Amino acid sequence: MIRWELRVEEPGKPPLTVAGRSGLRLGRHPDNDVVVDDPKCSGFHVELREGAGSELVLADCGSANQTRVESGPVLGKDETHPIGDGMRAFVGRTVITFIERVAPTDAAPSDESMDPEFAAQETVPGASVRIAPSPPKLTPKPKPEPKPESGDDGDATPTVAPDEEPSEVATIFGGNMADAIGRHGAGSALTDIAEFRVARPRLVIASEAISERIEMDSPVAVIGRSRKKERGVTCLLLHDAVSSVHSKITYSNGRFTLEDCESKNGTYFQQELLLPGQPRELQSDAHLRFGTVDALWVTDRDASGNKISEQKYQDAVEILVAEGAITQLVARKVKGDGKDRKMHPGEVLLLDGRITVAQWCDALARAPFLNVIRDRESGRSARTWVILLILVAIALAALLLLRPDLFGLGD
Repeated sequence: MIRWELRVEEPGKPPLTVAGRSGLRLGRHPDNDVVVDDPKCSGFHVELREGAGSELVLADCGSANQTRVESGPVLGKDETHPIGDGMRAFVGRTVITFIERVAPTDAAPSDESMDPEFAAQETVPGASVRIAPSPPKLTPKPKPEPKPESGDDGDATPTVAPDEEPSEVATIFGGNMADAIGRHGAGSALTDIAEFRVARPRLVIASEAISERIEMDSPVAVIGRSRKKERGVTCLLLHDAVSSVHSKITYSNGRFTLEDCESKNGTYFQQELLLPGQPRELQSDAHLRFGTVDALWVTDRDASGNKISEQKYQDAVEILVAEGAITQLVARKVKGDGKDRKMHPGEVLLLDGRITVAQWCDALARAPFLNVIRDRESGRSARTWVILLILVAIALAALLLLRPDLFGLGD
């Protein structure tokens, strides 16, 4: 007998595992079986219903932002779609993954007791929701292959001996290790690794349908929505406007470049459409767009390898406060959250949905003028003090001439 489980992933909260059944509803209203705190989710957003043949289907309950099925349709009111193992549905910013499990038919140990991940989940009293513990962050090691496999170009893929630990260069640069060493030498390749890590390159996706931060852990990041291994996508953007293989970000010689891969809806750099095959150098806090998906490119170092000043970001926040985009209370909160989450203020504001990428980039562009204003005000203040001192000196001199007796100089 097949039973279904739903893994509900809400931004900023631990994932929930829910037993699937007909009539299960999800939304922000407290009367739902699964209540989420997603502002993009409606009061009653989606429901599981029994379709033809008694199989379960996902139905939209007339939500304001509709329900998008990965690699499938966008569901409107009362429109349904059959669920399948591994299928993902996007409800506002919340992601629902459907998991198929075969229920036991005899007294043998159940799937729940045999599955370590499921057995480790904590059951919430009086509800069918189980809280899945966050999996530990492990760095996977490449498994040894008995024989090298040939890629599309016929070159053998490097392998690691069974009893050999992969080198640091191999771990970071992967299949590009030999090329990196061939072009720059082992010492230079290790220097590239150090510079790459210090830069901490990442994409902050801030679109209506997607809000997440993706850290770049390889010198080549292929952006797209294809899950096929042969496509080589390492940065998955599940959006209809994004092509299977949309664009590519490459790190080489201390520089990051962005290149369009003949995408259908185009790749934009600072509002400019890129021509396919013509890389453009990236600077930190650049506004990128993949189709209609906005993103902010972030690194901790500038083009010269210097650490980016935090004052620059604080000035941008001040501008947003002055324009009324955020409040002083939010500005103070963002400063503390940024330190805790190891992000700059713009990343926090974008991921929290308080501003757009365009607003942040505009505030950053005007931040240097804030320093000019400060310098002018500082200069005015200094001139004011000089004038006051001169006036005081003149007054004292006049008083000395008119009333020398006040200073003990009279007859």
